[in-house]
Amino acid sequence: MDTTVGNSFFYFFSAVPQVLAAVMALFGVFVIFKLQNLKEELVYYANNVSLLIKSISDSRDTSDIYVARSKNLAVLEQGIKYKDLYLIKDIIVNRIDRIVQERAEYVFFKKRFIFLYVLQKLLKKLTLLLSAFSGLIILLCLATIPFSDFIGHHPEFQRWWFISIIISLLICLLGFIIILSFALDENTEWKKLEEK
Repeated sequence: MDTTVGNSFFYFFSAVPQVLAAVMALFGVFVIFKLQNLKEELVYYANNVSLLIKSISDSRDTSDIYVARSKNLAVLEQGIKYKDLYLIKDIIVNRIDRIVQERAEYVFFKKRFIFLYVLQKLLKKLTLLLSAFSGLIILLCLATIPFSDFIGHHPEFQRWWFISIIISLLICLLGFIIILSFALDENTEWKKLEEK
C-alpha cells in the first residue's frame, strides 16, 4: 500500500469511529429528553385515571368492587409517586373494574396512555438497536486498522470493505435522522393520535 493510500486508509478508519461516537452522544441527549417528556405525559394520564377513580360512585358498586378499586387506586398512586410505568400500565390496562371501564373519560385516558407507552417502548428499542449497530460499525472500523497490510494487498476486498462501511454509515445516519426528527418534534405523537 503506497503512503497516500495508507494515510487515507488509516485516516478513514480512525475518523469514522470518532465521528460516529460524537453523533451517538449528541443523539443520546435528545432521545433521553424525549423519553423523559413521554414519561411525564404517561404520569399525567395516570393522574387523570386516579382522579377519575376517586370521583366514581355508582349504585352498582358492591363492597367487593369498592375494596378492589381502593386497593388498585392505592397501587396506582404508589406507581405515580415513584413514576413506575410498568406498575401504572398494569393497573390501567389490566386491573380496572368494569364500572370504571364504561366511563368515556377512562376510555380516552387509557387510549392515550397505551399509545404513549407503546411509543416510549418503541423509541427505547429503536435507540438500543441503532446504538448497537453504530457500536458494531465502530468496532469494525477499529478492527480494520491492524489488518491494513492484508487489505492493502487485496484491492478488490479493500474496495468492497470501504463500500460496505460507507453503506452501513449511511443506514446508521439515516436511522439517527429519523429518530431525531421524532425526538425534536413536540407534536409527533398527538398528530398520529388525532388522525385516528
